[in-house]
Amino acid sequence: MVMIFLYFTLESQDATLLNEFNISTKKADESNKLKSEFIMNMSHQLRTPMNTILGYSDFIVSNENLDEVSAKDDALNIKIASEKLYSLICSILDISKLEGNKEVVHNENYDLENIIYDISSNINSKLKENIVFTINADEICPNNLIGDAYKLCKILNIIILNAVNHTEYGEVSLNVSCIQIDSLNYEFTFLVKNSGHSMLIDEFNRSFEDLIKLSNDNNSEISANVLNLIVAKGLLDLIGGSIEFINEPGKGTQFIFKLKQKVTSSNIIGNIKDKIQ
Repeated sequence: MVMIFLYFTLESQDATLLNEFNISTKKADESNKLKSEFIMNMSHQLRTPMNTILGYSDFIVSNENLDEVSAKDDALNIKIASEKLYSLICSILDISKLEGNKEVVHNENYDLENIIYDISSNINSKLKENIVFTINADEICPNNLIGDAYKLCKILNIIILNAVNHTEYGEVSLNVSCIQIDSLNYEFTFLVKNSGHSMLIDEFNRSFEDLIKLSNDNNSEISANVLNLIVAKGLLDLIGGSIEFINEPGKGTQFIFKLKQKVTSSNIIGNIKDKIQ
C-alpha cells in the first residue's frame, strides 16, 4: 500500500511539473512571437525616415538647377529624418538589452555638475524658439558621487526631451535637490516640469508589453517619445531609482525621480547657474 501511495504521489507531482513546464513554454513561445511581430512593425517605422533621407538625398544629387534655399530645406528634412531614425534605432537596441538582461550597471566616480553641464548643452541645442529651459540645483548638494553617470545622464535627457516635445510654448525646468541619509549616502530628487501641452498618464504608464499589443492589434505608429520613456524607466529601475508622474491639466506635467548615491567628498555643487553661464 505504501509503494502504491508513493507511486501515485510521485506520478501526480511529475504530471504537475510537466503541466507547469508546458504552460511556461507556451507563454515563452507567445511572448517571442509577439516580440518578433513588434520588431516587424517597427521595421516599417524605420523605413519611413530612411525613405525620406534617400528621397531628398537623391533629389539633391540629381537636381542640376538646385538653388541654395531648396538645398537648405532638403538638408533640414534629411536632418530631421536622420534624428528620428537614430532615436528609433537607439531605443530598440536599448529595449533589447533591457529585455535580455544584458544592460550592466557601472558604478564609478563622477561629478554632478558635469551631468548638469551636459544636459544643459544638449537640451538647449534642441529647444524650439518659444520654449525656455532652466536648471536649478540646491547649492548644498554634494558634487563628487559614485554611480552610473552615463545612465543617469541618459535618463535625464530622455525625460527632459520628452517634456520639451510635449510643450508647445512656455518653460521646461529641471530642479535638483537632496537629503542626507547618512554620512556616505544622499537621496537626490530630480524634478522635471513643463508648461503648455502635457503628456497623458496612459502614455507614461505604457510598458514594452503594452507597445507589443498596440503595434500588433492596431498596426499603428509607435511614438518615439513613449519608446524612449520606457527605456528611461527601465534604466532607472536598473540603477535603483524610482519615478512618479503628475499630470496637471492646463498646467503641464511633473516627472519626479529619486536616486540614492554615495558621496566621496565634502565638495558641494555651489551656484550651478553661474557656472553654466
